[in-house]
Amino acid sequence: MEKPELELLFEKQLRQHNGAEIKLLDSTGAEVATLAKKDPVDGHNIQLTIDRDVQDSLYGQLKKDAGTAVAIDPRNGDILGLVSAPSYNPNDFVLGISSSEYQKLSNDQQHPLRNRFTAASTPGSTFKPLTAAIALTHKAMNPDAKVAINGNKWQASSSWGDYYVTRVNHDANVNLETALFKSDNIYFAQAALKIGGSAFASDANKFGFGESLPIEFPMRKSTISNDGKLNDQGLLANTGYGQGQVSVTPLHLSLIYSALVNDGSMIKPRLVKTNDAPTFWKKNVMSADTAKLLNKDLIQVVANPSGTAHDAQINGLTLAGKTGTPEFKQKQGESGRENGWFTAYNTDDPKLLVTMVVENTQKKAAVTM
Repeated sequence: MEKPELELLFEKQLRQHNGAEIKLLDSTGAEVATLAKKDPVDGHNIQLTIDRDVQDSLYGQLKKDAGTAVAIDPRNGDILGLVSAPSYNPNDFVLGISSSEYQKLSNDQQHPLRNRFTAASTPGSTFKPLTAAIALTHKAMNPDAKVAINGNKWQASSSWGDYYVTRVNHDANVNLETALFKSDNIYFAQAALKIGGSAFASDANKFGFGESLPIEFPMRKSTISNDGKLNDQGLLANTGYGQGQVSVTPLHLSLIYSALVNDGSMIKPRLVKTNDAPTFWKKNVMSADTAKLLNKDLIQVVANPSGTAHDAQINGLTLAGKTGTPEFKQKQGESGRENGWFTAYNTDDPKLLVTMVVENTQKKAAVTM
């Protein structure tokens, strides 16, 4: 679809209203009196929170790929960047684009007319901190306890048939920290089953799943499953590590991660610059202790040499984050399409939180699940 213009979204605020006068004239055309007058009203100025340098930097990272990126200030909710790539020159549409040029854009296999940052899709392992937060809330997980997991595939029972949850870089004994920085699917699948489908789905709603984001720009709703329920055991297990039917927008995922730097509360996003104090969209979605613990463990995703995002480490800057590689295929064991997700933020002065999605990473050195 063609991307909506910001001018259209803020039409009521930006548009000026014309004035008018009704005057009484004599037979010579001279003005005798003013019968009615309405003064013109200027439109309101609007300053967006978008930071041009951040926007340009994000697009520069994606310009060779198809994907999307969102940047926010997690302390106040300011949206600093919203990028969909590849893009097109909107000036081409101002005076009318030729049919051949429009067809070229429409038929481009990378879909430059698609607005990717408004779409919800499978987040893969970037979803695991949310599973951990819900499990810790329900005491379905002891973060320090070593969970014995043998091998690289697991199923809850023989009723799963030929289906298994699989993992890579496995350890025989796994705690929460290791499961996060090595991204252990089996650990989080088991955690989801301990939480239970009803509790998991209910708590996901507390994070805003099934709701519209509180922002002027239209975004798809994130969903925990197609029907909002997690009654099937296999679906519940897959949801625990961000597969199954779960879908989330990059902005919504960023807001979930903002709870890790706001003592457990999700910041309310802002697209229009304001002097108003920041507010929270969802308060106390997790305890302050849980937020602190997850923040500490997610630092190891980048800092630990075995962490899936260790390549993103920057000397002198402490980053926390999570990678994800959702897979799209018809049957387990087959090769298929993959996307690479990465959410990261600086922890010492958390003023920038970025979520980036690169499509079709199976063609590249894919981000590790």
